[in-house]
Amino acid sequence: MQKVKKAIFPVLASIAVLALSAAEVYNMRPFGTGAYLALLVGGVPVYITAPVYLLSQALFVSVPSELWGYLGITLVGVAVKLVFMKLKKPLPQFMPAVVGAVGSCAFVYAGITGILTPLNIILSALFSLLFMLVCQIFLKPLSARDSYAALTEPEKLSGCVILAALFLALARPVVSTFTLAYLFAASATLFAVWASGTGAGMITALSAGCGMAFYSFDPAPIAVLTFAAAVAAVFKDGHRFLCSAGYLLGFTIAVFLFTESDIFAVVSAFVGCLVYALVPAKLLKRARLFGYGAKKAALIASYNRERRTLGGELLTTAEIFGQMSRVMMGAGGMELDCDGYAKRLLTEVCQLCSYKAECKCNDIEIMERLVRRALEDGQTSVGGMPEEVLEHCRSIGALIGKVNAFVEKNRDDISRDRAYTSAARLCSSQLGGAEGVMRRLGTRLVGDAVFDTAGEDKIVEELVYGGISCLGATVRQAGGDHEISVIVREAAFDKAKVAAVMKKRYKRPFFFVSSDTAYAPSGYVCARFKSGAPLDVVFGASQIGKDGSGFIGDKYSFTRIGANGFMMAISDGMGTGKKASEISETAVSLVENYYRAGFDSAFVLSSVNRFLSLGRGDVNFSAMDILVLNLSTLGGDVIKIGSPPMRIKRGSGVARIGGGSLPLGALEEITPYSESVRLEEGDMIVMVSDGVEDAFDDGALEALISAQSTLNPQTLSRAVLDTALKNYGGVQRDDMTVLCGRIYRR
Repeated sequence: MQKVKKAIFPVLASIAVLALSAAEVYNMRPFGTGAYLALLVGGVPVYITAPVYLLSQALFVSVPSELWGYLGITLVGVAVKLVFMKLKKPLPQFMPAVVGAVGSCAFVYAGITGILTPLNIILSALFSLLFMLVCQIFLKPLSARDSYAALTEPEKLSGCVILAALFLALARPVVSTFTLAYLFAASATLFAVWASGTGAGMITALSAGCGMAFYSFDPAPIAVLTFAAAVAAVFKDGHRFLCSAGYLLGFTIAVFLFTESDIFAVVSAFVGCLVYALVPAKLLKRARLFGYGAKKAALIASYNRERRTLGGELLTTAEIFGQMSRVMMGAGGMELDCDGYAKRLLTEVCQLCSYKAECKCNDIEIMERLVRRALEDGQTSVGGMPEEVLEHCRSIGALIGKVNAFVEKNRDDISRDRAYTSAARLCSSQLGGAEGVMRRLGTRLVGDAVFDTAGEDKIVEELVYGGISCLGATVRQAGGDHEISVIVREAAFDKAKVAAVMKKRYKRPFFFVSSDTAYAPSGYVCARFKSGAPLDVVFGASQIGKDGSGFIGDKYSFTRIGANGFMMAISDGMGTGKKASEISETAVSLVENYYRAGFDSAFVLSSVNRFLSLGRGDVNFSAMDILVLNLSTLGGDVIKIGSPPMRIKRGSGVARIGGGSLPLGALEEITPYSESVRLEEGDMIVMVSDGVEDAFDDGALEALISAQSTLNPQTLSRAVLDTALKNYGGVQRDDMTVLCGRIYRR
């Protein structure tokens, strides 16, 4: 891109100098000189600009003796440029003004001959220097910064002045009354409307009209061009041919309203519209980048840089947690130290025995056999002694006492080691789970976020046009989805209208997610929308305890998981009453919070099972029925751990999902039953505890659910519970819970 810029910029600069040299106001032509002086520091080689400048002045000079003045400016400029090139220093910004002042002295000759008055010379020099300053300001984004940098207000104003000067030159008739001004005005205005919106198009048309008006001293071109631009802006979101036709229609009407029906002007505008409509789209899009969106680009770059930094830190932390998890997994696991105990027996018993010199069992191998059998049996006695010890040892009592002391100590060590190993495994599991969450988050963050900056401007324009004051919008693309945030006036905020504008732009439905005023100016609200079907879940639950104590062993949960997921679950603690209630409450609370933190199902269930299996001497069993669903895809997982079947009602049919597994806490390691499901809008999910399940014969519960026509989950859950109680004869035999959820469109 830089090579293309270096090749095109000198060509465009030369054309501009040539055109500006033709611009004349009050018998003065200062614009070509101002452009030439500005280009001395504008990045264009002097061996290109100097010949072009001198040639262009020669083409449009009225009296040959004027060329001495332009020749003087050219030669002084070349000389100064060569001196600074020799010194290998950049030309200072003020030096072109010095060149212009010194070079203008050559016009004295034209003044002496009476062709130019001193006032003409002074005014022309001043105009040239002023226009040079205007050109220098406009050239900043092309040289000092970058051609894609956003234009500042002074740069925009300078651009308008240069545009007016160019059209002052283009207003010269080519054939009869035919001019190139209307041709270029049509192309430039249409491009400005397409690239930067209505405001830019109107300013372009106004600048071009002002330049033409200065030439003819007739304000009609201003009215004609601005009217045509206004009509074109109406069709700016349509095809380029439609927008061009709109401009031509407006132009034709304005010509017949404000001028003497100049048919050459209409023909010129038609050619300009045709040129714009036929220019390749790729070329237009590349040109569109000039002075466009630098502030947004900077914000996006900064945002993505912070994302990558945070993502990298999360991945690094995840690696650390993974290493800690592996270290903790290898902790514990005490081995039997038979050799150590045998050596201690020899030292603490045999070496202290008064008969050690005569003893034939004072041997490390014999002691090892003695210790190993004692550890295996849990104690030792005379019957457990090796044959050599029975025959020769005269300190059997002391030996038995010491060995049993070793066995007792080893039993305590093993008990502590098992507790430590279990805790280390649990800690390792938690660290591994944290590693997984951080790794997923880090992987998501290291990828750059993609924004549709063109779409953002269109949405703001459409909202303002529709009467909703909008300060700005951001459109973030993730895969095939869009997430859009808009800052709109709170009093005029209409969710349906805003969503309709987004749908019009992206040809897909959008739904409202959330809004807040924390990051918006006073009186405005920041609203967030997402593409896709606006699906949600409504819940209902009915339950009753067995013993009337107020403690129910069944607990349930409905909870959001991130932006697009939810979880519903029933936990049925072992037994009834307070103890069952505590077990169930612990299990469902842990599951709920683990899922909300972003852990996957395998880790959640493993961690909760380990916690419950610790036991503290009690029985901590809990059956669980879990559904985790993604509302964007309607894909989910059903996880069953010692629970009754789940039912899913779709229309009049009822599907049954069941699977066998031991309850949570029964063993240190369990394998839950898991099944992937794909749900649909309108599906009703029904979960029951075993107290309800046992009240129905095989197939009776499915028939009851199928017969219910209600769309209200609460009504359905109550109907199932009432029927279960009726089947029990009005007296429940266990804690009873029914949980229902229906997927619906918001």
